[in-house]
Amino acid sequence: MLNEKDKNPTGEHDKRVLYLTINGKQYEWHQQFITGAEIRKLGDIPQDDEIFLSVKKPWEDETITDEKQVNLARPEIEHFFSKDAFYTILIDRLQIKVRQQCMTGKEILILAGKNPPERFQLNQRFKGGKVLKVGYDQKVCFTDPSIEKFMTIPLDQTEG
Repeated sequence: MLNEKDKNPTGEHDKRVLYLTINGKQYEWHQQFITGAEIRKLGDIPQDDEIFLSVKKPWEDETITDEKQVNLARPEIEHFFSKDAFYTILIDRLQIKVRQQCMTGKEILILAGKNPPERFQLNQRFKGGKVLKVGYDQKVCFTDPSIEKFMTIPLDQTEG
């Protein structure tokens, strides 16, 4: 965000000092635009972590990819944060962190050590007690802001 003392008389954007914060630490930037890769380098953010632009409510924080350019001269475009790109899932009370955003029912069963996966049924539990069966080829995405909960049920010879 520009401060009055930082304006230059010629109006050139590359001569101003722009301030931004990355994970709570303030940095100076001397160009109007910054890319996600430059934010990552400036803030020493690991390659596996996601970068977000903090946006005021009721809007959602915006994901910033390495290639994306952000205009720092726009008001309130100055606060960035990162977080691990892990998703926490719970399978039969076993807490597992995964990097994949989505997995199939079969992949979740294999992750839980249920081999062969065809001998097990996978169910997903939701808030309020709702339970739905997850098919072997059905994709489940973990992008909702809660822990995904799953239960496995061994199939006997007559089921499946």
